[in-house]
Amino acid sequence: MPRFLSISVVVVLVVVDLVLLAWLALWMNDQRNTGESTAQPSPATTEGGEETAGTPGGDVRLEYSGGTLIRITQGSCTGETRPMLETSADLGQSYTEMAVPVIDGGDGESVAVSAVLSATAESPTELTILATNGNCEVSQYVTADAGASWSAEPPSGWYIGPTGEEVFGPETVTEPGCVARRLWAFNDLDLKVLCDDLSLRGSSSGGDEWISLGEVTDATDVLMTDVYEGVAVATTPECASQVLVTDDAGSSWEAIGCVSAEARVDHLLGSSSQLIAVGADSTWLSADGGATWAVG
Repeated sequence: MPRFLSISVVVVLVVVDLVLLAWLALWMNDQRNTGESTAQPSPATTEGGEETAGTPGGDVRLEYSGGTLIRITQGSCTGETRPMLETSADLGQSYTEMAVPVIDGGDGESVAVSAVLSATAESPTELTILATNGNCEVSQYVTADAGASWSAEPPSGWYIGPTGEEVFGPETVTEPGCVARRLWAFNDLDLKVLCDDLSLRGSSSGGDEWISLGEVTDATDVLMTDVYEGVAVATTPECASQVLVTDDAGSSWEAIGCVSAEARVDHLLGSSSQLIAVGADSTWLSADGGATWAVG
């Protein structure tokens, strides 16, 4: 090859290398300035394969019905976190995640519900839940196949709204005077709510008026089993999960037993004939209104 041709080839290759290096430097600088990354996080998917944005978050609540313990990670109706729904047929020894309903998110896009507010079960595979869309509007959803499919219907009965500051009932909306975390509607007139500070408020007028019903010092949870009767657990120096009962709608409480001297109880569920206490690592059962307990 002639000497001048070899020199020309070398010059061309050097110029190409310089151009490539300059382009790479500009691209890297653009990436730093925009804060963008080529790596994208993998979205979570429901069992049905639909993508759901975000990670589970929000209040974690337990419900018990139909022989099923339901663990609800509430999510956020405005979308900061997503909900998660889990069921247990063995009193919390193991949980199975259930896909939440997928709804029309607008513009033809299918999205998961943004928050799950409450749930009841007929069995571990048959659930009715209250959930919100991205506009915080509440609907009721029913599944008979462990979440493989859901049917939507208008909400029925009484329920706490997404913010906790309102209680909705048949053709009525009422404000209990606190942020409610639990609700008991014994009929269309007698209502009780457990507030975020674990105090009780009640209405005997279908929500027209609410009054304070008192509170239990150092309570960890409260369960009303009737209009006037209820059970609470509280931490005391002698017992990490002291059991107290009321028969006057929470005006006074009497200590009757201890679930565990060392372990705290975070959730109290069930009925007066079958109480369920759930702690971080254990579950206890009582068949005598809370006087005695056995590990479940």
